[in-house]
Amino acid sequence: MSDESIAWLTSQQIDPGRTVLARQVHGADVMYATEPGIYNQPDGFFTDKSGIHLIIRTADCAAVLVSIVEIPAV
Repeated sequence: MSDESIAWLTSQQIDPGRTVLARQVHGADVMYATEPGIYNQPDGFFTDKSGIHLIIRTADCAAVLVSIVEIPAV
């Protein structure tokens, strides 16, 4: 993660050490994120773990957040 990204997250009161990032490949893979870190090659995440921040980068595609009331996950 770049120093600029860390500074921005910190300015938003987000702990960079609790983030989930991807090395995105413009594919269709979605991964279950269980702990902070950098995941190889997903283009999306889902989790039911509290206290971690899912971060996805966008360019020509919109980010989508899905939540189901009956399931404590995003």
